[in-house]
Amino acid sequence: MSRPPARLEGEAPAQPSRWKLFWRSLRRNPPAMVSLGFLIFIILVAVFANQLAPYPPNTPAPNVSFAPPSLAHPFGTDLFGRDIFSRVIYGSRISLLVGFVSVIVGAIPGAALGMIAGLEGGTVEQVIMRIMDMGLAFPFLLLAILILAFFGQGVVNVMLAIGIGNIPGFARLAHASTLSLRETTYVEAARASGAPHGRLVSRHILPNVLQTLSVFATFNIPIAILVEAGLDYLGLGVVPPTATWGSIINEGRQSLMLAPWESVFPGLVIMLTVLAFNLFGEAIANFLDPKSAMNQRPV
Repeated sequence: MSRPPARLEGEAPAQPSRWKLFWRSLRRNPPAMVSLGFLIFIILVAVFANQLAPYPPNTPAPNVSFAPPSLAHPFGTDLFGRDIFSRVIYGSRISLLVGFVSVIVGAIPGAALGMIAGLEGGTVEQVIMRIMDMGLAFPFLLLAILILAFFGQGVVNVMLAIGIGNIPGFARLAHASTLSLRETTYVEAARASGAPHGRLVSRHILPNVLQTLSVFATFNIPIAILVEAGLDYLGLGVVPPTATWGSIINEGRQSLMLAPWESVFPGLVIMLTVLAFNLFGEAIANFLDPKSAMNQRPV
């Protein structure tokens, strides 16, 4: 059995990988570890909703209408006798799907437009960034409402509406990062050697921009979840009777005094999910910050 080569005297010890450093920083941050555990839990709940939900989400049972929380119905039932616990479990699928996909829909074109503007400069930069400024000046929720009013309700349209609203933010961030990277020595050397824009982006710009965009995306996922819940609450999101966290709260507002559990429990799930994303995103931001103590390599 071969042994690993012995380290020569005076040779610097091998540095741990970025993943190991990140995991080490997470272990020193209990709120971030709890948030990560909760996010993994809620994602597994969404994936295995069919196996975890004790009742079908849309099957009425008039004999248990407005039943309070109990062992049989942990979150109670609604006007039609549907189990709120099962509907919250199934609703996690739509709410998380909208959160992740809408951020991807906004991140890809937004980052591409921002990097193009930063690299090209001149008229191209002015045109792209002025359009992005117009998008940022428009209220985000109102823009989503207008898109849904034009294209209609549905899960796909909700993801597109929220994703389009995310494009200007990602574009501005990618543009600012590209401008700072464009002045670095290694990028100037690559441009002087005749490297095409595609190579500049793939080898030098994108790997550095992705770090910043990943933090921004982590904070935008809970915002997308909240916007989706707000659209459902207004009756403009997913078509009933499909269960989402926002639609469950919307259905419960008419009977808030009679059966508060119909709105309270999905509202708590939304609050905990948004809080977990924000705490975990803050941990990522602290790790990627060069000035943070969490990002210091041992010597």
